[in-house]
Amino acid sequence: MTTAVVKADAEQNLPARLAYSIKEVALAMGSNYWTISRAVKAGEIPSFKVGGEYRINLFAIAGLIGIPAAELEVFLADVRTQSLNAEAEAELGAPRPR
Repeated sequence: MTTAVVKADAEQNLPARLAYSIKEVALAMGSNYWTISRAVKAGEIPSFKVGGEYRINLFAIAGLIGIPAAELEVFLADVRTQSLNAEAEAELGAPRPR
């Protein structure tokens, strides 16, 4: 059943993810976590809550930045990968680049 859903999404050109965390958006925008968090809570960035955490719609982010959602999705995937790699290195005690 999962394969059918993935195929349908690919055929409709739907993004793999529709919503991102404040941390992911802050990294993508080159901004501070707390700056994005305050903007979300003030209603300056459209968002919704899931299980107590804010999520920001991909299309809202794309509109704020002014780039196509498809390009932003690729960029956010790269940002997420870099973030996860940095967290893994930190857990292993690897030196952080300065």
